[in-house]
Amino acid sequence: MKPKTKNQIRIVSLSEKLKPITYAQMEYGWYNCLGNHFYRSRKTLFCLECGHSWKNESLLITSVAGCECLECGKELKQSPNAYYNQVAYYGVITTFKDMQVVRIIYLQKHYKKGSPVAFTGLEVMQHWIDQDGNVTTMSRSVQGLSRYYDQWITSSELEVRPKQFANCPRYDIVPFKCYPERKILPLIKRNGFNGHFYDFAPHKLFKLLLSDPIVETLLKSKQISMMKYYKDSYQFEKYWPSVKICIRNGYIIKDGSIWCDYIDMLVNFGKDIRNSKYVCPDDLKKQHDKLLSKMMAIEKQKSLEAKRKSIDQAQEVYLDQKKQFFGLEFKEGNIKVKVLEHVREFMEESNELNHCLFSNNYHKKENALILSARINERPIETIEFSLKDLKIVQARGYGNKATEHHQAIINLVESNIHVISKMLK
Repeated sequence: MKPKTKNQIRIVSLSEKLKPITYAQMEYGWYNCLGNHFYRSRKTLFCLECGHSWKNESLLITSVAGCECLECGKELKQSPNAYYNQVAYYGVITTFKDMQVVRIIYLQKHYKKGSPVAFTGLEVMQHWIDQDGNVTTMSRSVQGLSRYYDQWITSSELEVRPKQFANCPRYDIVPFKCYPERKILPLIKRNGFNGHFYDFAPHKLFKLLLSDPIVETLLKSKQISMMKYYKDSYQFEKYWPSVKICIRNGYIIKDGSIWCDYIDMLVNFGKDIRNSKYVCPDDLKKQHDKLLSKMMAIEKQKSLEAKRKSIDQAQEVYLDQKKQFFGLEFKEGNIKVKVLEHVREFMEESNELNHCLFSNNYHKKENALILSARINERPIETIEFSLKDLKIVQARGYGNKATEHHQAIINLVESNIHVISKMLK
C-alpha cells in the first residue's frame, strides 16, 4: 500500500534508514529458535546439522533420548524425515528516533541427509509504535490463494499496511524468541516493562503499556494473570474495583479466570466484592470450589422443583388414561409384576435400571401399559405392553439388557393377558 498520511510517509522514510539485520542477530535466531536433528536409517545415524553419518546399533537412541553428533558435537533430536524445512519467527527489538520498533524475521532451516544444514532468514514485518501506543505495521506480501496466512512472497518489499491489518492473523504473530540485546523506549520502561513479554506479541504489549493505564497498573503490581485475562476480556470493568482491593492488600491473583468466576459467584450470593475478606482468599481454588458446590446444589434443587412440577402435571394426564389399571399385579414365585401408577415411579425405575423409560416419556404413550417386574420390591425388568395389540412389545433390565428371569417374566405377563383385556374400557 502506498503511504498516504504524514505518519505513514515518515515511517517509510525511517524504515529505509534502519540498519539491516546483522549476521550475528540472524545467527542467534538460527541456533536458538530452530532445533538440531538427526535421521536414522536402520543402523546408520545421519546428523542433519553437519552431514556426518555413523553406524550405531543401540536401540536406546530415540526421538526422546536423542544423541550427540560425533563430528560437530551438537545434541540432536530424531527427525522422522531425511529432507524437510523447519521454520520459526524471531524478533529483534530496537528503537529509531522516538519510535519503538519490533522487527519480525522469518527463519528457515533446510535439512538434507548427507549435507550440512542450510539457513535462510527474511525480515517480513516491522511494527512501529509511537509514544501514544499507535501501531503502524509494514509487511511483505503473501500468496493470495494460499491456504497459509504467512506464505510470504520473498521478492516483495515491506509496505505500509492499513489499520485493518490489525485483524489479520499475521499481525498476531508472536516470535519464538527475541534477540537478547534490545533497545527500549524510556517511556515503556517507566510504564513497567521489565524485559518479559508474558506470551504477548511484543508490539501488542508495548501498545497496551503506552495507551492503557490498567495494563500499566497490572504489570507494575505483578498481576500478570489478570493482565493476560484483561487482554481478552470484554467485561473487565466490573472486576476492576475488586482487583484494586487485591493490589492494595498485596494479594497476587494466580489464576485470573478462576478468580473472576469466583467474584461472579460472590456477587450471586450477595457478598461484598470490595471486602478483602472475600476477594483475597488464602486458597482461591478451595473457596471457588466451595461456592461452586453451593451453586450446583441450588441449581439441582431448582431442577428438582421444576421436574417435580412437571411430574405432577404429567401425573394428571397419566391418571386419566390408566387409572383403571391401577392396583393390577401378578405373582409367580418370588417375581411380582405390577403397573407403574405414578410418573415419579417412571423416573425412579429409569434411574434404577439405567434405561430411557422416563426420558423418552413412556408415561405419555396412550396405547402402552408399563409394568414393573420386581423381586423383593426391587425392579429387575420393565415391560411395555401394547393395549392395542394385547402383546408384549419389550422387556428390559439394567442397561436395556435381559435378566436371568426374563423368560419367567414374559410367561407371567402372557398368562395374564386376559386379565388386562377385561380392564380395557
